[in-house]
Amino acid sequence: MSWRQFVSPVLSSTIISSLLHSLLAFSFLLLGEEYSYSNTNYTLLGLVIETVTQNKVANEIRKRILEPLGMNNTYLEHHEACPEEGHTKKYHWATPPFLKDAGMHPEYKEVPGHPYLIDVSVGNISIEYMAGGLVTCATDLVKFADALGKPGRLLEPEFYKQMFNFHEPQNAKSAVRKYMQGVIVDEHYGKSLYHHWGSTLGYLGFMGFFDLPDGPVSFCFLVNAGIMHAFPNDVGLEDPRSYLPVISAEVLKFFGEELV
Repeated sequence: MSWRQFVSPVLSSTIISSLLHSLLAFSFLLLGEEYSYSNTNYTLLGLVIETVTQNKVANEIRKRILEPLGMNNTYLEHHEACPEEGHTKKYHWATPPFLKDAGMHPEYKEVPGHPYLIDVSVGNISIEYMAGGLVTCATDLVKFADALGKPGRLLEPEFYKQMFNFHEPQNAKSAVRKYMQGVIVDEHYGKSLYHHWGSTLGYLGFMGFFDLPDGPVSFCFLVNAGIMHAFPNDVGLEDPRSYLPVISAEVLKFFGEELV
């Protein structure tokens, strides 16, 4: 048995059971009333896709997105065949909040000399499904970000407008940032940055693009140490997300943009 198969992949029935548990645990919001990020909604979307197409969501993602964009090193882990080679080891910050919320699998090992850091390479992220179960590389992620920034490349202009339309909730206090349909937009140095973060067990990722006069400029970065449920700042650890302003500035300067 390979190291990546040690923790059994989560089957669809388990995903549905977990989904029902989530639906019972949380209150519902009326459309347009308030903003709250929800992994559960992405899981529901995957099940809707499979019902409508009568096909596995991994096949639909590959046919509609990965193959047209040439993303040849991206896979929905354990929901489709995924090569064994080329994967990094992965780690996670097992801080007190993480241990309280997620617990500690007996096969996860502490990393000597690095407080709180554990090796979670034996695990897999199949439980994340459509909410973060894709394994990818930086090259593929930039291809995706670049396609998002160009109307007609991935989405028809009509759907592009829908995706990048911000619907401000009635409870404006819940909108700490402009979150559109799966994309966040923030201002960095006077420029609009369209982006998204994500963290799962063992991984942290970012992708985004600046909307510049000469066209979109895309960039990404990946870290093989997850912070989900960890709240690293609470125990004096650096949060990798804090480096975004520095990286953004370097990207803009590289393309000759003035920092405001």
